[in-house]
Amino acid sequence: MFSHFFSLILHELNRNCLLLIPLSYIIYRLTRTFLALLEAFLIYFVAPLFHTPNLDIYVNRWTAVSGGTDGIGKAYIFELAKLGLRKFILIGRSEIKLNAVKEEIESKYKNSCVETILFDFNNAIYPEYADKLRREFSQFNIGFALNSVGVGREFLERFGDRPEADRQLFRVNAFGAVEFISAVLPSMERYGGGQIVVLSSSQGFRPIPLLAAYSATKSFVSFISEAVDREYSTISVQCLTPALVATNMTYYKSGSLFVVTPEKFAKQAIGTLGLVKMTSGCFNHEIQLLIRHLFPWSLLKYLVMPIYWHHQRRMIKLHGNINSNNSSKTKFNSNTPQRISKIPTPTTTNIGEEMDALVAYGSDSENSDYGDELRQRRRSKSGGRDNEVKQKEIDTRMDDSDDDGSKAPRQHATADIDSSDTEFDGPAREDGEDSEDENEDIMEQEDEGMYRDM
Repeated sequence: MFSHFFSLILHELNRNCLLLIPLSYIIYRLTRTFLALLEAFLIYFVAPLFHTPNLDIYVNRWTAVSGGTDGIGKAYIFELAKLGLRKFILIGRSEIKLNAVKEEIESKYKNSCVETILFDFNNAIYPEYADKLRREFSQFNIGFALNSVGVGREFLERFGDRPEADRQLFRVNAFGAVEFISAVLPSMERYGGGQIVVLSSSQGFRPIPLLAAYSATKSFVSFISEAVDREYSTISVQCLTPALVATNMTYYKSGSLFVVTPEKFAKQAIGTLGLVKMTSGCFNHEIQLLIRHLFPWSLLKYLVMPIYWHHQRRMIKLHGNINSNNSSKTKFNSNTPQRISKIPTPTTTNIGEEMDALVAYGSDSENSDYGDELRQRRRSKSGGRDNEVKQKEIDTRMDDSDDDGSKAPRQHATADIDSSDTEFDGPAREDGEDSEDENEDIMEQEDEGMYRDM
């Protein structure tokens, strides 16, 4: 009887064997999605009933937070303060915001102590500047650290359309995060270890078209967080990969089903400490990200683009059309590096140094006096070589002529070359030395809208 039953099953399978392949794949995808949903449910609903993050070991140690003046960073600080932490180090580029948050914490929690460090992560690529953060951290016993500083994109753009905006993303999101982690590790390890939390993004899971630079920096942060966690036995590194949170960077004023508030996100994210090393940070985002388990990326990359185009239309509604230069409603440049009206000509002739200076001043290819001047200087170098060739030809002809007719043409040719050199040589060295002080003043007066803390 059983043999007859199995023979019938085998007969049907042989007849419909081609259906096994897609059916198996569908079952595999559904199983992955169900397990991810089950894991999220256990982490955010079941685990809190039995697990509480052990923050008591950090009560007498310092908590360093970058980007703690707004959004997720600020909400995370106050949630930690609710749980008993009282010693905070705030790192940011706005002294006004730093002092405001410091006063808010100290007034709400009477026995709290808050120190501030003025630091611009946009300049973290320069070793001399980055060492400032290391020196500051070496003075503290840091047990907990959160890196939440970051910069986003207001519009969907192809990589390379605005090179300076791309550079800014890499400087702040990638190099800035690296310098923060690298600076806090020695102090944390010296005092027995600790906990580091790094804010990444769900857009770092896969390469996102028209958000190439942002997606790449977040993927970089996720990778290095996981690697550092495995390198240090006494230091735990957790990487948060949220979707949209209602912060200044995303331009959402209030929360919704999938756009959570910073306070809700911080509360749920802290609850995952000690449970997982990489998580979206809240249950709402875990549900939203189930789609990456349900569909393969080869299909999903086409399905998600309408979502980004919807976001693009929203950004255009808020800021105006980036392609409409004559629109009176365009506000796109309000949070990008301001054009510097006067930049002294550098005395160096090294192209590498010129490009470093170009990056430092935040100039882009479309609206930069300095960029135009660099191109003009390079053209002058090739023009100078042409003038030398012409001078040699004139000298040769003058040697063949008589002495009476040689002086006037030679003098005229030399005058032409001198005027060309005078036009492109730039200021004298004394002016260049004076300009260095002016450069420092310009750097100190960077526009507050250059990037937003998350």
